[in-house]
Amino acid sequence: MLSDYTFLRKEYPRTWRVWYRMCKRCKLPQHGYADVAVYEDWDYFTIGSAGFINFIDDMGPMEDMEYEIIRDDAFGDYAPGNCKWRKTEKRMIGCRWHKTHSAEILKRARANGINRHTLYGRLERGWNETDACTLPPSHTKYKSRLL
Repeated sequence: MLSDYTFLRKEYPRTWRVWYRMCKRCKLPQHGYADVAVYEDWDYFTIGSAGFINFIDDMGPMEDMEYEIIRDDAFGDYAPGNCKWRKTEKRMIGCRWHKTHSAEILKRARANGINRHTLYGRLERGWNETDACTLPPSHTKYKSRLL
């Protein structure tokens, strides 16, 4: 006979991964969530596998593979009143810019003496396309620049 935890983990493996990663990233400082905590009844490191059962009771399972857990208050903790499932938006953060844009922008940048690495770096940091293609790169070292 399977325990409740084992049954739920096998029934909802993606929900389990979301729950476990949430607990892990809030506990380990290298993940950058040092100021965010997980609700005590959900926390794997506090109460163990019972946390997943409580998480399923409060949040319900993830409806589809395209959902993610978000916090309504970005500065709040992972807790029942602050979390919900939301359909994942297509985000460009972490994506390579050149896979999603045309080669025309790269041609404009090369014509202005800007190499592709500089262009991609600018666009990934949020520059608009016109400035990224036309503003000449600075040859002054970053630490020597005056603001």
